[in-house]
Amino acid sequence: MKRFLVVIVALLSSLALAHDTSLSSIKVLLDKTSATISVQTNLSKVGKQDALPGLIKMTINGHPWSPINPDFMVDQKADIIVMQAKVDEAIEGFEVQERLFAKDPNAKTIVTVMRDGESVGDAVVTNEFPSWKFGKETKASVLTTIKDFMLMGIEHILTGPDHLLFIFGLMLARPRIKELIKVATGFTVAHSITLSLCALNIFTLPSRFVEPMIALSIVVVAAERFVKPNDKVWRTVLIAFCFGLIHGFGFADKLREVGLPPGQAAFSLVSFNIGVELVQISLILVCIPILTLLSEKRPKVFQPASIACAVCISLIGLFWFGERILQKG
Repeated sequence: MKRFLVVIVALLSSLALAHDTSLSSIKVLLDKTSATISVQTNLSKVGKQDALPGLIKMTINGHPWSPINPDFMVDQKADIIVMQAKVDEAIEGFEVQERLFAKDPNAKTIVTVMRDGESVGDAVVTNEFPSWKFGKETKASVLTTIKDFMLMGIEHILTGPDHLLFIFGLMLARPRIKELIKVATGFTVAHSITLSLCALNIFTLPSRFVEPMIALSIVVVAAERFVKPNDKVWRTVLIAFCFGLIHGFGFADKLREVGLPPGQAAFSLVSFNIGVELVQISLILVCIPILTLLSEKRPKVFQPASIACAVCISLIGLFWFGERILQKG
């Protein structure tokens, strides 16, 4: 029993790591006689802003390109650096030869090409697809967009410990599959609403409010474990819905890092959401039978273990809440 609890505590503690995104983006805005290239990535990974140009490996019209007198925008709180540079010639074609931080196997660079306000090309340069060429014949691929944004949604949940802990908290609160489906549906509907509103720039909330509230949501759902199981499930559904609205803004922050390709915004949003739901459904299908089996076969082990898990999740959520209040304040 003690060993089991130690393993649970160690697992939950490991989840208490901050988000570590490996995404960068390159946006190329084409004009008839010139172009503008914008590069965005994590400031902490770049270090000094002068190091960013050296990370960009591109050829334009067959020649190696280096930014001349680029402009920089740095947001230390958001850990973002943006570089913008002008290209004083019409771009007939270019190649992203290497993603930013190519030595990191998890690094990804999303490339978007725009002309007259519309997307004319997009791709994700990864370890498996290490380069990408763009030319006049290049057309935006809907299937590529669907795949890329679906994978992005999957990755965002799997690398987001706060979202994972929220889901685990819901499982502990309502371990019965029928009840959990209702709760998960409320959460899904809610975050789909705010994700769409925010990603489409219709309505948004500042991250200094969203991030602490996401942490607080973890505490609340974990506390639901201590409510009598015969109480009405709709209270938990309502809690999941309300905090799902907040989590949707958190999901939208990820999409804002890379931008939605114009003309394919709907495909991008739906695909990202599908990726998120695939992870949630998979976790539920894997974990709930295990929880049910333990509760029926080993009730003396399951009850204290589930209480210990709920307490650990609450403590982690409280720690994140205080930390984010101090950081965002």
